[in-house]
Amino acid sequence: MRVLPDPEAFAHRGVRRVAGMDYRVGGKASGGPFVAKGTPLATATRLATVVVRPAT
Repeated sequence: MRVLPDPEAFAHRGVRRVAGMDYRVGGKASGGPFVAKGTPLATATRLATVVVRPAT
């Protein structure tokens, strides 16, 4: 997993999951698609940060 910082403020902007090794989806015997080491698998980004004042 790689953390994606904001280049100006260095605040947390998101994460990216990357394959850490070569593998076949479902295992070698499954004949599933090949995923090479370093291939991005998923990315999640933060769109906004909001501070909410609790109701009193």
